[in-house]
Order: sequence, then C-alpha cells, then structure tokens
Amino acid sequence: MTKKYSQDFLLELNNLDGERIGVQLAKACVNADLPMTEVAKVFGVSRMTIHNWFRGAPVRDKNTQKIKAFLVALNDVWSEQFANQTEELPLNNQRLAKEFLETKIVSRLAIKD
Repeated sequence: MTKKYSQDFLLELNNLDGERIGVQLAKACVNADLPMTEVAKVFGVSRMTIHNWFRGAPVRDKNTQKIKAFLVALNDVWSEQFANQTEELPLNNQRLAKEFLETKIVSRLAIKD
C-alpha cells in the first residue's frame, strides 16, 4: 500500500501558489495517487527534493522541463482513459504506481538529461 498524503499536506496544497511547477506536479500526483518515492525515481532525485518541489520550492530549469513533460504525459494518460472509459488512475498501491510510471509515463518522456 502506498503511503497516503497527509491531511495537513492536502490542506496546505490548496493554499500554495498553483503557478509553481512543483505545486502543479504535487496536485497531479495527489490526484493520481502517485507516491513521492516513485515520482522521485522518475526524476532521478531524492524523495526530499520532491517533497520540497511539492511545497513550491524553486526547481532547476532542466527539472522544470522534465516536470512539464511528465505533466503532459500524465494528462495524455488521463485523456486516453476518459476516451476509452477505463480507470487505471488513481492507483492504490506502490507496485501499481511503480508499474504505471515505468510503462505509461517514463516511456512517453522525451526529455533526456
């Protein structure tokens, strides 16, 4: 089972600057129930870095581009699910989250280091 986002964090997220790319990432990950640990692996950063981004900390330009590509890929998956009337998201366990990110998101990311 994935570690759920705390109620305090969810309340805080509503008050953060939605223009910040890390906050946008946080909202998408919360909606898809993607755990920070697995998201950190996608970006090659620590869980603490993801934690900071989620709370609006500055993001380096190279990571901003990766986040934008990630959000596009995630949005594409949401759109496909809506069109096909399937419901893979939100996820409810760590294994499914890891598998989803590896097969549905990472494969779509065009951004390289």
